[in-house]
Amino acid sequence: MRDLGSKVATAVRWFAIIKFISQAISWVITFYILTILSKADYGLFAMTTVVIAFLSLVSEIGLSAVLLQKKDLSIYHKKQIFGVIILVGFALTTIVSSTAPFVATFYQDERLTSLIITLGLQFLLTPFYIIPRATLERELDFKRRSIIELITSAAASFTTLICASYGYGVWALIYGHLATICCRLIGYNLVNPFKHLPTFNFKGVKSMLSFGGYTMGSRWLWFFSSNADILIAGKLLDIETIGLFKFAKQISSIPAQKISPIINQVAFPAFAKIQDSKELVAAHYLKAIGLLGLISFPILWGLASIGNFIPNYLGEHWQGAITTLQILCFALPFRMINGLTPSITSALGHPEKDFINQIWLFVGMSSLYFTGCYFGGLFGLALSWALGFPIIIARNLYATLPLIGLSLSDVLKKIAIPLILASVMLLVVFAIQALLNDLDKHLLFAISIISGIGSYSILTLIFNKEMAKTLIRFVKK
Repeated sequence: MRDLGSKVATAVRWFAIIKFISQAISWVITFYILTILSKADYGLFAMTTVVIAFLSLVSEIGLSAVLLQKKDLSIYHKKQIFGVIILVGFALTTIVSSTAPFVATFYQDERLTSLIITLGLQFLLTPFYIIPRATLERELDFKRRSIIELITSAAASFTTLICASYGYGVWALIYGHLATICCRLIGYNLVNPFKHLPTFNFKGVKSMLSFGGYTMGSRWLWFFSSNADILIAGKLLDIETIGLFKFAKQISSIPAQKISPIINQVAFPAFAKIQDSKELVAAHYLKAIGLLGLISFPILWGLASIGNFIPNYLGEHWQGAITTLQILCFALPFRMINGLTPSITSALGHPEKDFINQIWLFVGMSSLYFTGCYFGGLFGLALSWALGFPIIIARNLYATLPLIGLSLSDVLKKIAIPLILASVMLLVVFAIQALLNDLDKHLLFAISIISGIGSYSILTLIFNKEMAKTLIRFVKK
């Protein structure tokens, strides 16, 4: 187990380092692109990606999870999986091309037809890097995987930037997304090629398809839960308001999108390797929850505390999104913590448990999104986030944690201290902003960041010393 612990630590460190570099590049370029593109561009892209992202979940019908969890995985199994996902890729491309006009009619915007068809070309490419990528993850080789993702992120960001600078509008975002797919295809096949032809003899794949089916079903439901806000808002709100919400969601989600994969994507294959020892899984799960809480609450609540400064740097036209951004920031730490739950259920061979959890999340959040949009517009939609996620996630954790001998109270104890300390940090930053309100806005922005980091760091070293030591030891290594 010591060897596994070393592999996990190495995987997380490489993932973290590369994610940090990738995040820095992406943030700088994204912030600049936001000053070029319009709210309507982001609104169109949001509606386009909702359709494509859903179908992306079908592109490997959950079989990537099988590649990570199944102990006795043979080359023949991989060839069968390869054959299945190639057929699915061709089918999805056909579906996208034939249904794009109907989606455009539904949203009453003909521009969506060509956008969706172009973005749908990715389904012809993704089957050819799924197995090479999954093999790296199964072996916890996140060094090479992370380097590929760094190059991919940089290439996609610069593609979007160049196209946006030349006036391509929403197409800049489309081409940037396709650049991501192409770079992954090339990178994974150069580093870790799967040198076998697919087989279309699917005898004996029933158990794999069952596992993959539950996994795919969970991903579908998670997708709908994650994008139901845009889908519902698309019918109840105007396109500029959707653009404001998309902006708030994109900015507030950047920390979660960069931090969560560092733990979540390593957790599944790591838990799968120790799936026969629930005690070990529980111990590592609680440590991961502690680290997530230590990091996520101060970053996201800190972002909320400086939200009012964002229009100064990205343009006053985003002022209407700031309150929404701040509300989303308060809810996102709980959503990040929930991200580890599927790793437990899948690693232990119980994907049906996560499927049930996702039904609760989808039904609950969709109902709240509709109610919020209908009665409260943009503010109501944001408020549904803040109220819904903590409650439904608590229910799902209560139902799932007994699988590894834990209870909801064990998780609450782990996140209680960072939550309280982040709340104090928030009060400190707001108090400083109120006292120094007449100060130059750029200087006050810098002071707010420094005071937030300083206050939370000091409080953590005093009241959450053990978890701070764990993080410090990890960073030093």
